[in-house]
Amino acid sequence: MTNPDTNPGRNPRIMVFETSQSFDCDPARLFNILGDIQQWPSEGEPRMLKRREVELVQLAFADATRAKLTLQRLESGGGTLVAVEHDLCVDLAQVNHWREYWKELFEALRLRVEI
Repeated sequence: MTNPDTNPGRNPRIMVFETSQSFDCDPARLFNILGDIQQWPSEGEPRMLKRREVELVQLAFADATRAKLTLQRLESGGGTLVAVEHDLCVDLAQVNHWREYWKELFEALRLRVEI
């Protein structure tokens, strides 16, 4: 979790939660799932903001937070690293909620792609 204070116009109390997970599959396979909003859990009411083929997905959630997911091919082993930057959290309770959300989503995603 970081508290970026380098932007002078940003509220210093806003928190950013960061996490990542590696998967033993090609980035395109993960992007096909993560880039399709219909395949996301309805919790949080995710809304697609931006997609860039095979490397980026940005989402907005009902609680006014946003998440940026970047997908990067791992050189060693050929898997994919998915890094999440979940921004605009207003308190630690919200950070903890999203921490659990991403943990559960990554577990479900792993079961789906690493069969």
